[in-house]
Amino acid sequence: AEFTSPQSPIVTTTTPWSALASPPAPLEFSAEGQGHTIDFEEPVGEPLAKVPLGSIVIVTVQITTPDSLDATTVRVLMPGGLEPVDPNTAGGSAGICDSLLRDGDSFSSFPINCPDQETLPSAVTFRYDFLDAGTHVLSLRAVAATPGAFGLPPASAFVNSQPELMGLSAAGTFEVCDGEGCEAAAREAPQSPKGCPQDCNGSGLCDLDEGTCLCFEGFEGEACGSLAEA
Repeated sequence: AEFTSPQSPIVTTTTPWSALASPPAPLEFSAEGQGHTIDFEEPVGEPLAKVPLGSIVIVTVQITTPDSLDATTVRVLMPGGLEPVDPNTAGGSAGICDSLLRDGDSFSSFPINCPDQETLPSAVTFRYDFLDAGTHVLSLRAVAATPGAFGLPPASAFVNSQPELMGLSAAGTFEVCDGEGCEAAAREAPQSPKGCPQDCNGSGLCDLDEGTCLCFEGFEGEACGSLAEA
């Protein structure tokens, strides 16, 4: 090294290589342990209305739109007995986008619209940048964590720029059982709605389960077509 000074003489100093510390030896270590892997199978069987405590279930939502939509949000409210599994945590299931990346495929070859997923204990929200016309299927994993009978809230989908353009699934019930004799049970097929005579003539509401009219005040009859006597 050479140091410049306004004074004379110039001071010079050197350090021999032998005085320098030698590079440290490579760090070597080993570790031992054990564990297990869980490979989740695809869902099989009919939609369920009851499952045993601790079961892992797949919640599937199907959306159908006749037109292409802009940014769209799909919100799946969870019944009290189910706890959703976050795919970003250990043990979560990778989405379709993660599967493509893991397989080494390129998105340029697969025009797939992958939604962002936000997982909370009470709801799972999927956000699309756009939604093509047709049918789209979303799925998420959940654990039956609390025994009891719970209301099954409807899933909803709406266009972000037009919240009034939206749709809802049917609500229902869901049970998580525990103890002796507890077995999974399939959900009964929903009944087709029953029409009312003459659409209640605009003077009442139609009970689609029974196919009967609920007449407004002042009207009566099978089709609410008669004025009620005072």
